[in-house]
Amino acid sequence: MNQHLTIGQLAKLHGINKRTLHYYDQIGLFSPNFKGENGYRYYTLDQTSDLELILAFRELGMSISETQAAIHCGVGTVDELLTDKIADIDAKIEHLQSMKRLLSAKQELSALSKTVTLNKIESVFCEEERFVLSDQIIGTENEMYYIAMGELLHRDRRYRLFNHDYGIMLSGEKIMAGQFANYDRLYMKPSLPKGKNLFRRPSGQYLRMVVKGNWDKLPPAYQTLRDYAQEHQLQLVGYAYERGLNETLGTNMDESVTEILIRWVPRSSES
Repeated sequence: MNQHLTIGQLAKLHGINKRTLHYYDQIGLFSPNFKGENGYRYYTLDQTSDLELILAFRELGMSISETQAAIHCGVGTVDELLTDKIADIDAKIEHLQSMKRLLSAKQELSALSKTVTLNKIESVFCEEERFVLSDQIIGTENEMYYIAMGELLHRDRRYRLFNHDYGIMLSGEKIMAGQFANYDRLYMKPSLPKGKNLFRRPSGQYLRMVVKGNWDKLPPAYQTLRDYAQEHQLQLVGYAYERGLNETLGTNMDESVTEILIRWVPRSSES
């Protein structure tokens, strides 16, 4: 096997343009190690690993000056640099995985919004969930809602970027009292479901109702849930969890699909 490579052979081997190698040679970053009897300079096979490292640094966004400093420094400094770059890659992998979870969850909710039966009350079993909560919402004005949303979104950057489940909570007591617009808190599913100080939504049987349309469709939905609970001797406990199923860019509010969940127990039972 020929151990000396021309600039064209090395460029083809690494899938780069010959002009890149000419440039690296001109600036002293990476030059041929061997000069043949014919006067031509050649690269050696053991240089391929150095070139791969240079190309890896380039792909990671390092500048030429940073790469030159790394290549020409001592072994210890290179080890430190590699450790830092590996940590950067791990962080990017976690970032991309979080983005994939977000997009996948949005896709699942959007698909669910197209298959659910609208305006029908059903009892479903829900597993325990953990949520991050906003501070308590004071009053019923829209301004209070957005203040609470802003406070929640800025509490932890991870929640703002990667949550895929968020909504608003309304207590069962307020529903039974007909206070359908006096919401309590906003909730958001955290990126780390086992984090500290998370609110626990208990497992159990929940009444579920899905409605389509603007926010003015929601008070009648809560009224329907209250009437259903009274008719069937059910006690609404804890909070109702209201979330949009198809909240994506460009969604017309009249086309919005909203799910409401609230836990119930028989009227004679304790919550």
